[in-house]
Amino acid sequence: MNLFEILAALLGLTAVLGWLNHCFIRLPNTIRLPTSALILSLMLTALSEDNIFTQDLIRLLDDVHCEETLLHGS
Repeated sequence: MNLFEILAALLGLTAVLGWLNHCFIRLPNTIRLPTSALILSLMLTALSEDNIFTQDLIRLLDDVHCEETLLHGS
């Protein structure tokens, strides 16, 4: 999976969780967003490292240079 596919999958999962919240759970957005992030994080943690999606996500996150991105904006 490339970066575009990973972002599309995460965006799709976020949309599904938002729809589930809107239809069934009815949490306010300020609570729903961190809860959705927690659920997605737990789902990713539950996946084994043998999964192709998880390996691609780990490779993507390893390529992000936090200091350069956060401090210099590039």
